[in-house]
Amino acid sequence: MNYIHRVNLIPDPRFQHVEDMRDQGLSQVTAVDHENGHRYVRGVYDGLEADPYLDIANILTAPASYRLHFNAYADGGAGLVRVYTRTVGESAYRMVAERGVADGQTVRTALGPISLSSDTIVRIVPPKTTGGMIMITECNLELASTFDQAYPYFDWATMPRETGGGYSS
Repeated sequence: MNYIHRVNLIPDPRFQHVEDMRDQGLSQVTAVDHENGHRYVRGVYDGLEADPYLDIANILTAPASYRLHFNAYADGGAGLVRVYTRTVGESAYRMVAERGVADGQTVRTALGPISLSSDTIVRIVPPKTTGGMIMITECNLELASTFDQAYPYFDWATMPRETGGGYSS
C-alpha cells in the first residue's frame, strides 16, 4: 500500500477560533454547530461597508498548484468564496479563484487547480444586502498532487497532524 501524506493547510478547519479571523462590514461572525453534524462559520453583513468579507484563513503557502474544497451556503442574495495570493514582499494580493453561491443554495465543490504564491487568503463574502449571510464548512486547502476527490475533506480529528492542534471530538 502506498501512503500519501496529505495536509489540510487551513489552520482552523473546525472554526474553533473565529475571534481571530479578520473581517470587515460584518455585524456577526460566529461558529455554528449544525444539526447535520458540521461546524460552520457564519458571517452576516451589517449593511454599512461597501466591501464586506471574512478571511477564514491567512496562511503562508509554498508556490505550487492547490485545490480548495468547501461547502458554502448563502441567504439574502448571492455570496462568494474567493482565494487571493501574493508573493511575500508584494503589497497587493491578486484574486486567483472565485466561486459564487446563489441565494438559498448550498454549494459543495472543489476549486482548482489553483496556482498559489507565498501568501494566501481564503475569504468569504456575504450577500450585499442588510442581514445577508454566508456560511462555510469543510474547508480544505491542499496540494493538487495529493487531493483525493473521493475523500476531499479532513480535519485534525479525522487525520491527525504531527504538529497537533485542530479540533478533536
